[in-house]
Amino acid sequence: MDELNEIDKKLIQQVLKEQDQEAESGFTATSTTLAGLITSRPESWLRAVGVSLLRSKMPSERILGSRMLRELKSERDSNASLIAEQLRVEDQNSVTVWLLYALAFLHVQSTLPIVLEFANHESPEVREAVPDAISGCSGESLPPSGRDALLLLAVDANDQVRFSAVFELGRWWTSGLVDPQIHKALIQAKVDSHKLVRDAAADALRQAL
Repeated sequence: MDELNEIDKKLIQQVLKEQDQEAESGFTATSTTLAGLITSRPESWLRAVGVSLLRSKMPSERILGSRMLRELKSERDSNASLIAEQLRVEDQNSVTVWLLYALAFLHVQSTLPIVLEFANHESPEVREAVPDAISGCSGESLPPSGRDALLLLAVDANDQVRFSAVFELGRWWTSGLVDPQIHKALIQAKVDSHKLVRDAAADALRQAL
């Protein structure tokens, strides 16, 4: 952030402070300063700062960089590529999660292959973020590779990962995707050990009737 003037540096530091407060509150609080920057600053400024933050040595700054870049309406493919490049080398799980959610937000299909690489990640926190990213990067139709990853995550050992995957399978099912394997997975999920998973499966099957 060396290229920023003192006022802008203070603004970014305020956003980083609010970002920490968001995490501490379980995201019941939101960063009003970040929202203000996104709506008031030119996209060229937001992109330059976002790219700089994404390349920072500080995890919190990399998270903020991804949050800024995902909001931009222009150069979405380029922004998604930058985030995907960082995802390939990221060594902090907390940042990886945000990068995956950023790719889900941007809806750039060319980034799906890198997302799929994280379906077997050792961290359940990361695996939980993968289903949303798969759907977000799949466009209007779920490719077989994306479906297979969701089916795998739907039987994950972690409850939250299973819920995330079953929820996305349910979204595709209720959107009109007819796939026997997805149907079978939803039926199996109706008797899952975790209530949220059971409810997500039951809701999807009921809506599709």
